[in-house]
Amino acid sequence: MNNEFAIQGNVHKLMRLFGQTAAAAAGLEPGSVDAAVYTDQLSNNVSPFVFTQVSAHNAKRRIAEFSPHPDAFLTKYEELKGRSVRGLDPLIQLLSHVVGTEGMAGQLMPAAANLPAATAAPPIRVNRNSQLTDQEIARLKESLLNDTDVARVVNPDSKKQQLRQALMKKTKNLPQLPSWCHNDPSITNDFLPVSRVHYYESGSGDCSVDLSTLPVHIQESLVCDDLLNLMKGISGKYIQSSNVADNLEKRQFSLDRNLDPSLVAFVQRFLPLFSDYSLIIRFVEEKSAFEFGQVNHALCAAIRTLLKEYLIFVAQLELERAQGRLQLQKLWFSVQATMATLHTIALIVHDVNKGGYIGGEVCSVLHSYTLNSVKDAKTQDLCQFLTQAACRPYLDILQEWIYKGQIRDPFLEFMVEQKTDSRLDELREVVSGDYWEKFYTLVTKNTPVFLDDIREVILNTGKYLNVVRLYGQEISFPHPQEIMYTLQLKTYRDTLEKAHAFASKLLLDLLIEKEDLKGRLVSVKSYFLMGQGDFFLQFMTISDGELKKSVADIIPTKLESLLELSLRTSSANTDPFKDDLKIRLLPYDYVAQLKQVLSIETEGEQLAINTPPELNLSGLEAFSIDFVVKWPVNLIVNSTLINKYQMIFRHIFYIKNVERLLCSVWMNNKSLPAQTPWFTKMFMLRDKMMGFVKNLEIYIMFDVIEPHWHRFQKTLAEVQDVEVLIQSHKSFLDHCLKECMLTTPDLLNYVTKLLAVCVNFSNAIRRLKRSAKTSQLRDSNPNLSDVKQRKSSTGSKERAEDVKRKASAKVEANHAHDMTKGPNIENAINSFNKNFNKLFLELMDRLNYYEKREAELSMINVISRLDYNGYYSTMLAQSKEAALLKKAAAAASAPPPKKAATSSAPVKNDSISSAPAKKK
Repeated sequence: MNNEFAIQGNVHKLMRLFGQTAAAAAGLEPGSVDAAVYTDQLSNNVSPFVFTQVSAHNAKRRIAEFSPHPDAFLTKYEELKGRSVRGLDPLIQLLSHVVGTEGMAGQLMPAAANLPAATAAPPIRVNRNSQLTDQEIARLKESLLNDTDVARVVNPDSKKQQLRQALMKKTKNLPQLPSWCHNDPSITNDFLPVSRVHYYESGSGDCSVDLSTLPVHIQESLVCDDLLNLMKGISGKYIQSSNVADNLEKRQFSLDRNLDPSLVAFVQRFLPLFSDYSLIIRFVEEKSAFEFGQVNHALCAAIRTLLKEYLIFVAQLELERAQGRLQLQKLWFSVQATMATLHTIALIVHDVNKGGYIGGEVCSVLHSYTLNSVKDAKTQDLCQFLTQAACRPYLDILQEWIYKGQIRDPFLEFMVEQKTDSRLDELREVVSGDYWEKFYTLVTKNTPVFLDDIREVILNTGKYLNVVRLYGQEISFPHPQEIMYTLQLKTYRDTLEKAHAFASKLLLDLLIEKEDLKGRLVSVKSYFLMGQGDFFLQFMTISDGELKKSVADIIPTKLESLLELSLRTSSANTDPFKDDLKIRLLPYDYVAQLKQVLSIETEGEQLAINTPPELNLSGLEAFSIDFVVKWPVNLIVNSTLINKYQMIFRHIFYIKNVERLLCSVWMNNKSLPAQTPWFTKMFMLRDKMMGFVKNLEIYIMFDVIEPHWHRFQKTLAEVQDVEVLIQSHKSFLDHCLKECMLTTPDLLNYVTKLLAVCVNFSNAIRRLKRSAKTSQLRDSNPNLSDVKQRKSSTGSKERAEDVKRKASAKVEANHAHDMTKGPNIENAINSFNKNFNKLFLELMDRLNYYEKREAELSMINVISRLDYNGYYSTMLAQSKEAALLKKAAAAASAPPPKKAATSSAPVKNDSISSAPAKKK
């Protein structure tokens, strides 16, 4: 039902934004299409999202063809794709449908003009021949800040501070490096600042010479020495490194101006290698801090392994240089493979740095690089090595979760987050209906893309084991398999589904065998869905006087004792869970409760939330029952489902009460003289109302509840998955609510109005009977009032109440005497009959609409129950025909429109005025 309410809320929002435009495009009047039509169509056409590489290419190409700036669009798409932005492919497919459907973009433009202002500033057009105003300068500055990549990059220092604050909330003893590790710029393997390099060189004397005085081969030898130093992160004498502002900036290098031009061009080919090395070193030194988590630590360790091999390679080059066997051309040839490796690593660390990623986000970036490097085997091997090393801590947490139900995540990197303000041992005492949602939640951003499709399986597997562990049962997973990173996604699914099946079976056995889940469900059904008929009949009989009082006057303990008496003296006495049944007096009736549920995600939500509780409710209107469900059974029968049970119970209880009132009309008025003119009409109307109430009750009990309960019991006997059990239970209640017409506002409105007419009719007849008796008693003994007055108390307060009571009885007796002697009672019965027939025909009309237009097959059963002999169908057809004839007669009798000045106008007016007569 939550999905249905979410769809309903989205439909209301879309109709507010595009409803007028959509209706005009379809050739309909605005507001003529009900939101329920769109809701049902969307609910019946939900399909899984499938997006292949071919469809992605076609969608991208289609949008580029219609875009006024295709190059900018393609560039932005590639940037977002490289950052592994979630939801990009569905958005591209949706936009391709919008631009590919003829006329759709034009229909959306008028509604888009009425939308709130977008966050992006409008384009600023600058006239070069005029001077910018202050307002234009401010807008230009804001636009540039929003459009630059620097504004979208996460500040490493702020990200580090946020991570430390989040971790300090969870672990108070977070280690911290001493301040001198950050303050001393010399403690680094990256290029030292230029000022510090000059300081060290000045200590030993300046050994650099003017290159312009040296021949080319000597310059080449000196430059070769500098290149070897730069490969180790040490600035050279003739090739100097520049300072960088942060860890995202690419390091630049400057060459000696006296260097030979041929060598300058050759040396510039090496500079990207040094920039990549600098970026990698800065990443390793920063991400090795505690705040950045185990995944970044493992990635840094893998990069250090590669850097160690790289430095060994540089040492071998230095050895060749010392032996005189290394020249500049040979050095360039030797570093080709190394340059490609460092460049790939630099791209990865730049993306991780730019996004400020930790945990599963880092795994997603690495997996994207591994997946996109299938064309180059060496690059793919490199990316796979880094991904396997970085994912190892994450997969270890995953194994602990799916095999033991525990989370060991000190750096908040895992996809499942445990609430820090809750403890598992407290759940033994506290009954939490929404335990699944409150204690463990799914963190989408920490879910690696290669586990995205099975994240729900992972979440549920650990939660099942966690429940079993909390229950005190030992968990021993048979033959656990180590989860390794691989590009074969089927491997993850097979391993995780095997663990999920084991955990689900373990929890099902605990619930069904040890906690008797089936027995509890049968008990809940017996009480909430009126399965124990004798129990409720007895309770309604002995508590009738108490429930007729106002809620403020009812004593809850008295109702509890009456409930206990009914339980002990009926067939419910054999129920082992009867003591869990409790009474609740709610501050609103069941119609208000249903409206609060139906107002979720709609315009009436705030109105329903802010609506104060109803006052002066009777006990019958506020009465409800509750069922105490303890842990862990409340994972299946949670508070949300209990509320749904309560809504169905209150509806059936109200119908039962209306039935009792109509029965009392027959029992209390059998003694009335049958020769009165209104006697026959009253009992005919009472029989008509009783037929409606009885048939409605039979439809709910035997056409709705019992078939769906039978299917649910069959699923419960064959279930192998806890989630299937939970969904089947929710589906059972959702179907019952829907087919009982409790989730369709217009049908619920007609049913409640019809029941209200029955209640008012019963109360009116009861008042008439009581007043008639009072009048008869007064006529037979006129001195009775004087006797009572002499026997009454002399107290002023009691005397005033007695006078008030006698005056009220006198007025009521006079009114009843007037009604019984005149035509008033007959007019009142005719009015009740007219209102009942009108509402009943409107209800039948709406039921036929839902059965024919909305294909609601369940409506056939209620129509056949309420109109078993076709009487009301005939009345409805006659009513519609009479309305059409009345409308046609009104159109025929209407005065013709005034003649226009042109000669062709009379012909047109004659044809219009003759149309109704022809139709008649």
